[in-house]
Amino acid sequence: MEEKINELINQLTSKDENARKEAIWLLGKLGNPMALKPLTCALLKDEIASVRELAAKALGDLGFREASTALCDALMDPSPGVQKQVVINLGKLGDKRVIEQMERLLSDPVIRVEVAQSLALLGKSDGIIAAIKDDNSAIAARAAECAGVIKFPEIIPVLIDVLSSEEWKVRRNATESLGKLREKSAVEPISRILLKDESYEARSVAAEALGKIGDEKCLGDLLKALEDPHWEVRKNVAEALGKLGNPSATPYLIKALSDSDWNTRFNALNALGVLNDSSAGESIINSLKDESKNVRSQAAKVLAELWKSQARKPIMEHLELETDPWVKNYITQVIEELPKDEELKKYRVLLADDDKFISKLLTQTFELEGFIVEIARNGKEALDKASTYLPDIIILDIMMPEMDGWEVCEQLKLNPRTGAIPIIILTAKSQDKDIEKSKSLGVAHYFSKPFDNMELIKTVKHILNAIKG
Repeated sequence: MEEKINELINQLTSKDENARKEAIWLLGKLGNPMALKPLTCALLKDEIASVRELAAKALGDLGFREASTALCDALMDPSPGVQKQVVINLGKLGDKRVIEQMERLLSDPVIRVEVAQSLALLGKSDGIIAAIKDDNSAIAARAAECAGVIKFPEIIPVLIDVLSSEEWKVRRNATESLGKLREKSAVEPISRILLKDESYEARSVAAEALGKIGDEKCLGDLLKALEDPHWEVRKNVAEALGKLGNPSATPYLIKALSDSDWNTRFNALNALGVLNDSSAGESIINSLKDESKNVRSQAAKVLAELWKSQARKPIMEHLELETDPWVKNYITQVIEELPKDEELKKYRVLLADDDKFISKLLTQTFELEGFIVEIARNGKEALDKASTYLPDIIILDIMMPEMDGWEVCEQLKLNPRTGAIPIIILTAKSQDKDIEKSKSLGVAHYFSKPFDNMELIKTVKHILNAIKG
């Protein structure tokens, strides 16, 4: 490594500009302190501005606070590009000794936003707040964009306030930053932008931001926005609905499979896959005939995820009609990865939960994986069915009528017929004392709601395979 670094350091003296740039880039990525001095020399002395700019970035990539001195010396570089890169990296290095020197640069309109952003990273938010409020819309827009990486509570109301700016770029960038910050208090004003803003770019970013924030309050507005006249908005709305994960979006996403834009159809397929509602399978089968090869291939993938081995027949039927070589090859791989019917072990699962929605969702998920599912709606019924049905594994909720899950678990463990059956606790309770109690009762695993369906399936298979061999 040392030999390679010395070779790159020697390359910094090359007369070839591109050779020097290559050496600088590699030295920054290698992260070795040996590069600190030669990169400083390149920053302060190279005659080419683009080389100095790259050296400033490389010093920041090294991540050593010792680079602050060299970067400060370059603050007065005649090139605005070098100055911007220097300022950005001073913020990243976190050396608060440079604050006073950088504050003097806030009056420079060319680098003001970068200076304000770096000062915010160093704990001083006044500059970035003032820049977001600036009458110059170009400065305000850039500042609003930079604010997405700054987690200061006092910046949030300022970003929300400029969502009503007359300049669409300011509205768009403030929306994007609030999405990055996952700010739930901004859901309502961002939803207004989604439904009413005259700029499709602002509406599109609003859909993306609402997906990142993930608040159920925006569900209705997202569903309305699936009818937006611009395809880019509809595309982002479909993706956001998948991130939100609410099953009530399923019929709307099924309708979006007929959208005129293939990007929207593609994202609607992905969202349906995330929602994991097997009832969408019939509609997804129609997407196997879509005019877009990207949509056809994605339809096969999502259908396989939803229906498992049951997807083999419809996908095979489509494969015989597929003409595109790339899609044909992709779908063939999807088919090869499907589990064969004979490989599905018919394990029996007793699912004890009084929540009908969760019971239905888990029943569909387990049955698609080849399990036989028996349902119990309360604690007493769970105890009775465990004794007569003798399942291979029990998924047990704690908060149930007639008898809670803890008592069911205790009695199951005391009964010689059911004592060896592994139990997975699935509950809204997630306190440490509940986890400890489940361990003391010999529970195989503990899941807190909300839970990941596929992670639950994976855990069940792991437990059963360990027991059954």
